[in-house]
Amino acid sequence: MGALTKLAVRIPPWKLILHVESGEEEAYRLDTDPRELVIPFTGTWVLGAVPKNPDGGTQPAQRQGQRLITLTTCSEIFHTDDRMIAFGHLVRTTKKGR
Repeated sequence: MGALTKLAVRIPPWKLILHVESGEEEAYRLDTDPRELVIPFTGTWVLGAVPKNPDGGTQPAQRQGQRLITLTTCSEIFHTDDRMIAFGHLVRTTKKGR
């Protein structure tokens, strides 16, 4: 994947479109609501190739080889150590002409 040049998010439906430097457009469908999963900043399990929640709560589908995206952000506007997490999967890649 090339460098990210543009990002668009539509909510709802939970959809994320990435435009990358190589001229491709990748579309991801977000499978989880970020309000459903808030973790401490030390929670690194969300960064795994197939993230598995050690508490058995919200996590992406557990299919090896799927193309996932993990989005993280602060859980509050002002200072917080907690992170909101959303997971999604690749639904299409489109080659764009330059």
